[in-house]
Amino acid sequence: MLVALLKNINFGLTYQKMDETEKSHTNFNEAIRLFNEMEAPKQIEKVKKAKAQN
Repeated sequence: MLVALLKNINFGLTYQKMDETEKSHTNFNEAIRLFNEMEAPKQIEKVKKAKAQN
């Protein structure tokens, strides 16, 4: 699960820099889903803040 989280966060940030908003949100949403499974609310908030920068 950790690898999937890192992949989704990194791809989300990369697509964000490339102005690929839809792809960025897809990856951020998957990271949020995984953090929800882990019950990690602080991490969810960090990803949501990064996602809001699009």
